[in-house]
Amino acid sequence: MVLYWSCVGPVCVPYWFCVCPILVLYCSYSCPVLVLYWSCTGPVLVLYRSCIGPMSVLYWLYIIPVPVLCVSHIGPVLVLYWSYIGPVLVLYWSCTGPVRVPYWSCACPILVLYWSCVCPILILYWSYTCPVLVLNWSCTGLILVLYWSCIGPAHVPYWSCTGSILVLYWSCAGPVHILYSSCAHPVLVL
Repeated sequence: MVLYWSCVGPVCVPYWFCVCPILVLYCSYSCPVLVLYWSCTGPVLVLYRSCIGPMSVLYWLYIIPVPVLCVSHIGPVLVLYWSYIGPVLVLYWSCTGPVRVPYWSCACPILVLYWSCVCPILILYWSYTCPVLVLNWSCTGLILVLYWSCIGPAHVPYWSCTGSILVLYWSCAGPVHILYSSCAHPVLVL
């Protein structure tokens, strides 16, 4: 059982060598890859900044604006990471193909936190579009919205299922302060 540091190429490695089955723990500074991992030759269990070949990995990737922490499993990949793609801060789990994504986006004037399976998206977010502050859940098309709006003289917190809106708000129309509920069309509301 050997513990040593190897500088093979651009790699600085501190590891334990058990002849055939190798358990390796090392750090690599090769170009954009910073690797720190444990290997048992063959199927590799890696904790690093890059993914190469079929291996089981858990890593942190800092390729320019993308800081990533991900776990990968040969073939179908299970990924958990934070990405700064454009103005988006993403944290998600992927199994290649359909992706389940919970993330926060600051794209445009919208701060989004949601879970996506590619096409069918379940969204929970806060939007500052126009004078509206929106927090809602969406399953593509059908949107359940709970928000506070300062449209005109009204402050509105409400739930909407696209089109059909259940509104609960306080209005300061004139000298009057009104608290009421408005239900346009029949809807299932909480």
